[in-house]
Parts: sequence; structure tokens; C-alpha cells
Amino acid sequence: MLNSFTTAVLALALTTPAIQACSCLTMPNPDYVKIRDQVEVVFQGRIVGRSFPYGDAVFQVSRVWQGPVGEQFVVQWRRGDSGDCNGFWSNQLKVGAELIVFASRRGGVYRTDICLPTKLVSDAADEIAALGPGRKPDPRK
Repeated sequence: MLNSFTTAVLALALTTPAIQACSCLTMPNPDYVKIRDQVEVVFQGRIVGRSFPYGDAVFQVSRVWQGPVGEQFVVQWRRGDSGDCNGFWSNQLKVGAELIVFASRRGGVYRTDICLPTKLVSDAADEIAALGPGRKPDPRK
């Protein structure tokens, strides 16, 4: 015979909808130029701060491949490994980290996700080579 606590836990488990985890399709030879064309911004920059109250990562931008990116650019500070893919990998979210960022605007803020090739510059030689020299950030933005 089941006690009332066990019965309640079992009932909750059977009636709670399953939570969908993040799932990314891994391509053996990704086309970084095609991915660039599918997002709004692609840039290289160093995280110089975190703004509050919304928790945005503030980047000092050194190079731009896509979109209207100024010398500083803000992307939502969010970990993407918490189930829904939206955000950065946790090892990327450090002030001082230099990243290549692929992002689009959703809900009024720029966001990346862990399925995009956003990564530390030290791990992004293939992406940078494929994208080419890029351009300087727009000082008017």
C-alpha cells in the first residue's frame, strides 16, 4: 500500500508535462557565412561589464561582420545550458572574456543561443577565417 506522500509524488509526476530540453543539430562542416546571414549581428568583442537590472553583457567591440554594431554592444546575459538554449555557455559569461557573438533581437533585446557558433575567440579560428576580415564597429551606434 502506498502512503499519501508517495501517492502525491506519483500523481504529480504522471500529470506534469515533460520539459523539453535544448537540442542542437551539430553539423560536421558548418557554413559560417550562411549562419551569419541568418542572424542580425555578428561581432568580436570583450565583455567589459554587466548592466543591471536586466543582466545584459556589455561588449567592447573590435570587429563586425554583420549588422549595425557600435563600439559597445549589449547582449542579454543569460546561461543557455539551463534547458531552452537561449544564452551563452557558462564558461563564456565572464567579464574580460573575448568572444565572437552571433545574435538576433528577440523580445526587444539581442540574444544568442548555444546552438549558434558564439564562442571564445581563442576557439574560433575556423569561424573567423570563414567570415573574413570584417570591419570596424560604427562609432555612431
